Amino acid sequence: MKVEYNSTNVSWEYNGKKIEITLDKVLHARFSKYTNKIEIETGEGFIEEWVYYYTLTGVFLAKQHLDTGEITWFHNGEHRLSLPYTETIGFYPDYELIFIIYRLSEDESSVTAMKVFNLDGNLINSLDSPEGYTMLYVSEIKDEKVRVACEAIDRENYDPYGRSRFHFALDLKDQKWVKDGLAY
Repeated sequence: MKVEYNSTNVSWEYNGKKIEITLDKVLHARFSKYTNKIEIETGEGFIEEWVYYYTLTGVFLAKQHLDTGEITWFHNGEHRLSLPYTETIGFYPDYELIFIIYRLSEDESSVTAMKVFNLDGNLINSLDSPEGYTMLYVSEIKDEKVRVACEAIDRENYDPYGRSRFHFALDLKDQKWVKDGLAY
């Protein structure tokens, strides 16, 4: 999907209709095939400050402040969460879930963990990365399983071709990680 943007506007076409969003200080905008959403980064001096998430129909879903980890969304009113060292959020209103992947320390290379919240902001679960890996982003939810792209942190977890990024499926009921193919 082609997304066009300038410093104050973002636009794309969906189902034959042109969708336009007005925001200040737009640095970059893209369609995420992993989340099936539009992601818009704003800030000054080429330094990203906020990421905004929109549906393909132009409905605001959430925004994330990259420095503070603050996440804001609307569901039966406004909700805010703040987790230090937030890396990515997976916002899945169809499943009424928010996945927040965050580093365990301010060290950029530290291992990540994940917290799962419902749309009312209540914590449902806290999860560690699969052994020997660190989580990068949630790629999809399907049949009560969430697929998460992970990076190997130990060379012994690379495949024979030197690839280090894999999907893991997490059963939301039994909370067990299962390696589920390559991630890119």
